[in-house]
Amino acid sequence: DYFFGRGFFTWKEGVLYNCILTFCITFIATVIGFFISMPFGLLASHRLFGKKAYISETILILIRTMPELLLALFLITLSDKSIVTAIGALSFHSIGMIGKLDADQIDEADLDSLEALDACGANKQQRIHLAVMPQAMPSFISVALYRFDINIRTATTLGLIIEQNAG
Repeated sequence: DYFFGRGFFTWKEGVLYNCILTFCITFIATVIGFFISMPFGLLASHRLFGKKAYISETILILIRTMPELLLALFLITLSDKSIVTAIGALSFHSIGMIGKLDADQIDEADLDSLEALDACGANKQQRIHLAVMPQAMPSFISVALYRFDINIRTATTLGLIIEQNAG
């Protein structure tokens, strides 16, 4: 009964409901982190932006220094003890991790096509859209799936902390 939330237990107290909720929190947080981290990852690529990449790289380092658990506890004091707190903590930390790994993927990619686009007179946005993104996107998705796996494990711990502080 406890697994399905029947009988003495309500649906929201059941294990199945909480597993679905954890999966949804993780999915939403990873998607938010993935899309917000893309510009940071591109801007942190030394191969594309040279010395200007240090600014974005520093921002990503600062984001990664705060663990999700401490961030969640900080967000609990600022806001309510809710799902939004867990999504915010996971998303914020995912931005730093995914952005860093995306920048590394871009820096390691074989971008010979950038020279061809330079010869054609392409601007920076066209170069990124036509040469970098098609080659780096499979790696970006791989990094996002890896981060999704990490976020699932972290979300279970965050759920315990949020539930502990809610009661």
